[in-house]
Amino acid sequence: MRSMMACLVGVIALGVASPGAITAKPYQFSVKATEAWKLLGRREYQRALSMSEAAVAENPRDPVALAVRGTAYQYVGEYVRAMADHDLVLQMTPSDPGALTNSCWVRAVAGVQLDLALTYCDGAVAKSRIRDFAAYDTRGFLHLKRGEFVLAVADYDMALSLRKKLASSIFGRGVAKLRLGKEAEGRADLAAATKLKPSIGDDYASQGIEP
Repeated sequence: MRSMMACLVGVIALGVASPGAITAKPYQFSVKATEAWKLLGRREYQRALSMSEAAVAENPRDPVALAVRGTAYQYVGEYVRAMADHDLVLQMTPSDPGALTNSCWVRAVAGVQLDLALTYCDGAVAKSRIRDFAAYDTRGFLHLKRGEFVLAVADYDMALSLRKKLASSIFGRGVAKLRLGKEAEGRADLAAATKLKPSIGDDYASQGIEP
């Protein structure tokens, strides 16, 4: 759903939100983590999970491998394990905005611990040294899940001010506008997002959000 999102490590959260959270420091991809990341991009989730497990086996304290595996777990529906991996990365790199974004994102997708998720998303926004569209895009999705539609629109607007033509934010904003009774504006956003990425509606539907 989010096209590849570079959170911690340039990783992770491929879901509704988009590529691009910044990192506190450079992180290196191992060979196996790189291959797992590519498999995630091709939506070969089971193969990505197997490869990321191999990457973690090589180095159980590798934050990149753990973040990739956490995302793979998410995409095969193993949310508890996904949260465990992302939270372990966050324990290792507590000030990294990407790690905070990932721990927020997986809870938003799973629809659990949404207050804690908001704490993480707020932290990601606050700790970004520059404005980071992925953190806003993720928090916008979380607000959508929480039924906070005005706040969702505001975050999606911010994400789009930082990165235009971001299908995930345009679609999410459209859904939020529909929930607010802004039918024409909402439908226009949905159409624009679908033009940019024809599968975006299916992506959102797979995460429990439909217009």
